Amino acid sequence: MDTNLKKATKSFEELVKIVQELRKKCPWDSNQTLESIRTLTIEETFELSAAILNKDIIGIKEEIGDLLLHILLYAQIMDEKYSHNIYDILFQLSEKLIQRHPHIYKNGIAKNEVEVKKKWEKIKKKQEKKKILAGIPESLPTLIQTFRIQEKLLLNGIVFEQKKNLIEDIKNTLILLEKKIIQKANKEDTEKILGKIFFSLVHYALQHNINPDNALSKENKIYKEKYKDR
Repeated sequence: MDTNLKKATKSFEELVKIVQELRKKCPWDSNQTLESIRTLTIEETFELSAAILNKDIIGIKEEIGDLLLHILLYAQIMDEKYSHNIYDILFQLSEKLIQRHPHIYKNGIAKNEVEVKKKWEKIKKKQEKKKILAGIPESLPTLIQTFRIQEKLLLNGIVFEQKKNLIEDIKNTLILLEKKIIQKANKEDTEKILGKIFFSLVHYALQHNINPDNALSKENKIYKEKYKDR
């Protein structure tokens, strides 16, 4: 076994024991439930996201640790309340990864990242017997949700009606939006056109392998930095 893997295994076992001890002895930890930790996990996820965008390596390391703590707390609570412990969770995850990577574990073939994603979605749909978009949480931020909807549809072979020039189509829709605003059209019509523009921009980003949420976050950062002292 690789030396780092040995250290990681030992450290992981020690961490599991620490969490078990905290659940027994610490008033805060022992009082937590799956529901009470949920909002904290959301907060930690956004903090990790911010650290990644800021290229804060020390921060990323710390936030990954905080999220890992939450995962182990969830697992411990699952063990106490529902008899599904961390080892059950790890085993299930390992099985899933092996099943969904046939190009690694079953002599399958995947030439590129897109093929890997398509195989993953195909196997997932077959195993879980769910509809294509069932795995996209309603709680996701709208921009990310739009991106994931389009990505999943494309990976499942559902191709949007393609215009020869998507940018030209977006320009024409912007002109239509401007006309509606000048005409003081009702809010619902204006929102519908604006929604189409946003949806098309996300589609354009997907076509060019750009994550629109990352792009917008970086633009936000520019303005936050520019006006931070005002």
